[in-house]
Order: sequence, then C-alpha cells, then structure tokens
Amino acid sequence: MVDLNPYQSPETMESAPPPSEGSPGGIVNRTLLKTLGVLILLISGMLLVVDGITLASNVAGARAEQWPQNYVASMVICAIGLVIHFVTFSSAQELVRLRSYRAAWYAGILCCLPCVSALSCLGLPIGAVTLIVLRQPAAKALFSQS
Repeated sequence: MVDLNPYQSPETMESAPPPSEGSPGGIVNRTLLKTLGVLILLISGMLLVVDGITLASNVAGARAEQWPQNYVASMVICAIGLVIHFVTFSSAQELVRLRSYRAAWYAGILCCLPCVSALSCLGLPIGAVTLIVLRQPAAKALFSQS
C-alpha cells in the first residue's frame, strides 16, 4: 500500500517547466515597477494640489495683523511640502519611464516618510514595496536597459 500525501504538489521539480528565457526581470517586474511609479505619481500629485491650495488660501486669507502669529509657519510648512512632493513627483516620473535608478529610490524613500505625506497610510506600503522591488538585481537591470 502506497502512502499518498493529499497535500503534496502534483508536480515534481523534474516535471516543472524551465524558467522563461527573456529580458532580465521579465514583464512582471517591468509592469510592477511602472504600476508602483503611477501610484506614487497619484499620491504625490494629489498632495501637490492640496499643498498648493493650502498655501494659496493662507496667502489670500492672511490679514496684515495676523502675519507674524498664524500664517508664516503654515506657509513655510506648505512650501517645504510643495518642494518635497515636487521632488517625489518628478522622481516617480523617472520610475515610470525606467530612466533613473537613483530617482526611483528617491521616490520610494520619500513616499515612505510619514511626516511628509498626509496620505501616509497609502504612501508607506507603496513606498516599502517599491524599495523591496528596487533592491532586486533584475529591477536594476531594467533601468540599465532603458
């Protein structure tokens, strides 16, 4: 009587198909990198708009007697946020186009920072997955091919 394991895979390693021969990283990594870049673009684009509206409303709504107390700090924080989100947005564009490996790292790191993003509940996991994917040698090879 032969003991059959109901949990054993029906395929053995010998019968499994060989790995596909193709470009480094294959279509999955290229598609995954571009999808992560688009998600970072969406998040940083939304935050650019929010920071721009906040900065504009602070400038438009400020009265001369309130400038020192209320608006200067808020405008400085919004201006810093605009710069950071612009860098994230432009770095994510490089990630989508697979042009600059270093810029892709910047996009992933800046997306992970919770103090930078109002959407950190979305940015942290997307940035973390981006950094994990970028650590793979196949991902770096995709940037050198483009």
